[in-house]
Amino acid sequence: MTRPTRALAAVLLALLAAQFLLGMITNLYAPIPPAVPGLHGNLGARLGAAARRALLHGPSASSGGYGY
Repeated sequence: MTRPTRALAAVLLALLAAQFLLGMITNLYAPIPPAVPGLHGNLGARLGAAARRALLHGPSASSGGYGY
């Protein structure tokens, strides 16, 4: 590996670590909804409700909200 390639790899690794840490800190303060679709019912209904919610409301809807 050449010197510029090694430096680029180090910079990209540092940026990836920063993104990971920022995401972890953000998740500490993200609100969890009190109730989400898919908590009750049979497995097929729960999976369908969870998939619809994730598709319609985006990634913020599917991160976390299982009511734990």
